[in-house]
Amino acid sequence: MPRPQISNYWKDKIWELRASEGADWSAARMSGRLEEIAANEGRNQPPLRTTVQRELDEIAQDQKRLGEFRYVYWPESFGERGELPWEASAAVLELLAVTEEEEVPRPTVSLARWFWRVSQSLPEEPLRKRRQWAGDLAAIDMSAESEVGRSKLFREVERSFLGLPPIAPTLDVVDHLHSRAKELEDVYVTAGIPVPDEVRTAAEGA
Repeated sequence: MPRPQISNYWKDKIWELRASEGADWSAARMSGRLEEIAANEGRNQPPLRTTVQRELDEIAQDQKRLGEFRYVYWPESFGERGELPWEASAAVLELLAVTEEEEVPRPTVSLARWFWRVSQSLPEEPLRKRRQWAGDLAAIDMSAESEVGRSKLFREVERSFLGLPPIAPTLDVVDHLHSRAKELEDVYVTAGIPVPDEVRTAAEGA
């Protein structure tokens, strides 16, 4: 009998919770929290407890990826004991400052890492534009796309960096992610950055 499938949204949510408040939760407690989220957000039934346990077992074997879902703190997230190099400190402090200003959740390690990379590549671009690109890149990097699929998405962002039109004019980064508009909206919320208008509009029609 095939194993029950788990959606990308619930998979990411389990990783997110494990990286933050649910670091020591059992499968039963994690399942209870997912049921609360499903009820509050009007989502489909969350995965079965056995599926949650399987996901927790996978997380236990991949602490490096789990670290990408953690929130960034200065100085704990940097250096040998953290997930980010000290060289990223200045860019991440810039990102944390605007996060405090807008009163949104702290950025994840993944978003912070990509913001640092974008800032190194395009330091003259406005902060919010760099953050938007970083959000796109983090969403692609953490998505369930294949390597080939992610490569195609990265090419779209690269063309955006260069001021070129998308390869497929009617498609953008949002559309490429299997039309998972609602799930992508959650990625932005989790990452602590404002949801782009095109993502919010697509999510409302999802």
